[in-house]
Amino acid sequence: MDQRYVSLSRTGYRVALLGCVLLAPSAALAAPGHDVSGPSTVNSTSGNTVANWSAFLDEAGVSACAGPQVQGRMAATMNIAVSDALNAIAPRSPQIAFHGRELVASARSAVASAASTSLVEVLRSAPGLSVDCRRTSIAFVERAAAASMAALPDRPGSWIGVVLGKAAANAALSWTGKHPAVYDMVPMRLARVEADEHGLTMWETAALLTKCSTTGC
Repeated sequence: MDQRYVSLSRTGYRVALLGCVLLAPSAALAAPGHDVSGPSTVNSTSGNTVANWSAFLDEAGVSACAGPQVQGRMAATMNIAVSDALNAIAPRSPQIAFHGRELVASARSAVASAASTSLVEVLRSAPGLSVDCRRTSIAFVERAAAASMAALPDRPGSWIGVVLGKAAANAALSWTGKHPAVYDMVPMRLARVEADEHGLTMWETAALLTKCSTTGC
């Protein structure tokens, strides 16, 4: 598919709806093995949704069993995907991995979808994780994503945002796979704190976090 001319409206709606129907069972099947504490959902309906998902990764211990290298790639993939998805809706900064456009998508649902898909796909593909670590961490993210998405308005823009977010996440996953690095979580945490303190918008926060993930804060 040529991402420059991506259109997610009708087909995207159907795919998103099917994906969300299939999501809940996969999350429910995995019984927790290692301890994952922290918030079981992410506020995607108000405030800075980008900062909220960044805090979720940092505070929930989602990938504690996977180690800092995997956690760093999760953060970088998520930051790039979220930024690219937002800029597909309203271009305000350069896109990194995904170069499509979908102007009618809901920004909040796109962020939630891009963030959760990024985290799950990095966990799914990361080498060296135990079966228990991989299964429990993925289930935790999926449960949080399902609860977060359930709170969003049930309308076409939201579902189109889900598909947009997934597309941006898959592109970001490929990008971080081709640009291996030791992604440092500390600057990303400081950037999120700065975003909170200065009341940055979702777009501004995403741009700042993406800069930390690519060229450095």
